[in-house]
Amino acid sequence: TQDDDIKDAGLDADLRFLDESGEQIGTATILECISATLKRDDAEFIAYDGDFYAVNRSFVSRIDTELSKISLSELRYPRYGGETEPEYNKAAARDHPDEFVLLDRALIELPDEHGVEAADLVCSSGALIHVKRKGKSSVLSHLLLQVANSCELLRRSTPAWQQLSMLISERAASDPVIASIEAAHTAARNRESELEVAFAFLGDWSGKTITSLPLFSRISMVNEARRVSNLGFRPTVALISTR
Repeated sequence: TQDDDIKDAGLDADLRFLDESGEQIGTATILECISATLKRDDAEFIAYDGDFYAVNRSFVSRIDTELSKISLSELRYPRYGGETEPEYNKAAARDHPDEFVLLDRALIELPDEHGVEAADLVCSSGALIHVKRKGKSSVLSHLLLQVANSCELLRRSTPAWQQLSMLISERAASDPVIASIEAAHTAARNRESELEVAFAFLGDWSGKTITSLPLFSRISMVNEARRVSNLGFRPTVALISTR
């Protein structure tokens, strides 16, 4: 009908995104900006990135059941104040130098391979912490893939561990922190223990759990956590809240 055509045209209208100087830096249709989940009978319908999906609820239930089996990290994380990931990571390492070492954007670079970020933060326990604000599935899925890829590189490459050790030595605040991390990483390299790899999500988690993430993020989380576990590491989830 004509009314439906008008509604469709509205959803296809472009939104323009401008920088501080008023210059256009991107566009997206209204439909591409809509993210919604609707439930009806035994099915779940999702609007995401301009497309619509129908998902069987039994499949969603299986994903959430497996997701709930991933342990929550028991590390003590600084409270999230709404800042960007890099700002949060810097503050965590600056304010808690005996607990965290900043590795954000420090890459392990091997010949003929792309640079890999081993972690955003390394805890004094040796845990590798990857930090991301919760948001779009495509962004979170990319993070989750990076986490598993970094674990795969460490598992197969001794030079990768050596570079990681060097980065930590250069950036840690004290020798005791370096020694504590090195002992944990040596045990992990020798398969004597499972090193914790934390998927840390920044956001307002009041009254929410990891199953509050978008469905595609939950699917990616299950898949990549499984990869991390199969590589001999111990995946955990950290929900770092503003409250």
